[in-house]
Amino acid sequence: MFRKVQGIIHGFRLKASVMSFTNFSVGVFFSFQETGILNPSLFSIYVMVMTIFTFAVVLNSYCDWELGVDDEKTTSNRMMFDYGLEKKDILRYIIGGTISIFIIYLRAFSHFPLMERLIVFFIICQLIFFSVIYNMPPIRFKKRLFGAELAVVFSYGLLSFCGYFFNSGVITIDSFYYGIPCFVLVTLTITGNLLHDVEDDARGGSYSSAMYLGPVISSYLFDLWILIAFTSLFFISQVKNNMFINLPFILIPYFYFISQRVRNHNLKNIKYYDYAAVSMFNILYLVGINCA
Repeated sequence: MFRKVQGIIHGFRLKASVMSFTNFSVGVFFSFQETGILNPSLFSIYVMVMTIFTFAVVLNSYCDWELGVDDEKTTSNRMMFDYGLEKKDILRYIIGGTISIFIIYLRAFSHFPLMERLIVFFIICQLIFFSVIYNMPPIRFKKRLFGAELAVVFSYGLLSFCGYFFNSGVITIDSFYYGIPCFVLVTLTITGNLLHDVEDDARGGSYSSAMYLGPVISSYLFDLWILIAFTSLFFISQVKNNMFINLPFILIPYFYFISQRVRNHNLKNIKYYDYAAVSMFNILYLVGINCA
């Protein structure tokens, strides 16, 4: 049993969890800065949100194993191969996690007015939906053209808004803008992943944007995400009159490095380079917010 728990935790993929944690935190930090409100159940809310996003990575490992996309001898994704996990174990985790999520929801948002509680409920259901169907047949967004990117928009694209709203109970369009640099860079990691996984995805019956656009156009798209992220970051710093928000600009040489690797089709370890770049960007963004 303990070995299986280890396997589930291994499937969380810390590098991916950092992105969702920091993206959500952007909204929380801005909401506290602008409203002075700190939800007393904020820790539980973090647990709830992070649990939802573990569904996506755990199911990704499970579905790629079940569909034969991952090969035991070559894959670095060891969750389903080294810990004795079975289908029933994954289902138990998803069902148990979902029950825990809604228990936290009932407690953490009990002080919200009815309409705000309903909005939170809808958002939670949407996040769970996209975390699950991103991998699960028959929809399996990750195997459909631009499906991965669409799933990112409706999941990671909401995270800064969720952080702002879940903490303060205040709905503002600005909270979407604050998260643009973060979720655009998550899309960058998707582009890098899809380029790296073209052969594996083809074996699993996927038709991704990287297959459709080809490596050259995909590399231009990769650069476009970087441009949008840094441009939007600069505009946010101007609106907030806080130049410290531009701290992630010190990472431009590193982003140039990974961009050149993509352009040269040198995709070995590109996933790790991407995750590191996005995580450092988000952390510096959070530091800048708090330097106001």
